[in-house]
Amino acid sequence: MSNDTKTGKTKLTPLLGVLAFVAIAAAIFVFNGFLGEQTRPHRYALVNECIGEPADGQFFINTCETDINLRYCARAVSGEENDVCRTERLAPGVGSETYYPTRREMGEDFRDRDVWACEAPYMPDMVVTNHNSALFREGCRQPDGDEDQ
Repeated sequence: MSNDTKTGKTKLTPLLGVLAFVAIAAAIFVFNGFLGEQTRPHRYALVNECIGEPADGQFFINTCETDINLRYCARAVSGEENDVCRTERLAPGVGSETYYPTRREMGEDFRDRDVWACEAPYMPDMVVTNHNSALFREGCRQPDGDEDQ
């Protein structure tokens, strides 16, 4: 009988180990997300889902219930030095008033555009990725100290 008792313990111990590992991994994942949002909230401020369809002569309408900072970069055929990038703060329901004039000014030199938005007061910018400090992506950064918030 003592062999049966040992066999039962042996089967239970690996299961407890696996459950403990899963519980610790889940806690680290949840805690890391919570701690990240508390210490670096700008990394979680990207709100591209707030960028709506054009209407009534406005482009990139803010469809969210909060102010956003929208950035667009109109890319030029003639080269990067002729690209035009602008950032605008948009209230809910308001769209960009500068995109169409910028697009018209570029004329035939317009190639394409990049657009992204951050929840105010965070500013859209090219930011370093989490895993590679030499690689940049569209993201959000802390606002400058002298900006209105």
